[in-house]
Amino acid sequence: MVEEFGIPYVVSLGSLAEGRTVYVSDQGDTNAAVLSAVSDKVIEEVIEDLKQRGEVNKASAKQLLANPDTSGFKLKSQAQDLDMQLLQDIIKMPRDLRVSYGENVRVCMGRIMLGIFSYGTEDNKPALLRLISADVDLLKHYLSQAPRLSNLKFAFEHRVGLAVELGRLLGGLIRSVGVRP
Repeated sequence: MVEEFGIPYVVSLGSLAEGRTVYVSDQGDTNAAVLSAVSDKVIEEVIEDLKQRGEVNKASAKQLLANPDTSGFKLKSQAQDLDMQLLQDIIKMPRDLRVSYGENVRVCMGRIMLGIFSYGTEDNKPALLRLISADVDLLKHYLSQAPRLSNLKFAFEHRVGLAVELGRLLGGLIRSVGVRP
């Protein structure tokens, strides 16, 4: 997968006591040539330091977000954040609101999540995007009703902001595939 994106990489196999084997990618670019000139000991120390600080995962995430083709990834992360926060709010609701209002919100959010997770493998992406967009609009409708419900106190403005941002991301995807909303 790393070679597909043209990112130089280093793989270290075995422990230091056993005599670790280090492989460096060679894709003909200057980065790989520089990496192959660095000693195995230096590479091992850098990798170990990055692992200890958790920077390996951060670097991977930054690379993924820097790629403009990852709008689906951003869409997923935004939807997951909204889903988690709505679930936390629904758990805190009184039982009568949780069963009526909360269940409608959960079902709607479930359809949104299902659509977003199936987006990558869907053959008819424009139709799926329209369905997800309609569900996001329905979710915004439900969230706009929440302040009028008695006994319900949570950060509606923040949840609506997340839903609006999700809608903007969807709108960008819809425009990128050339479909009119």
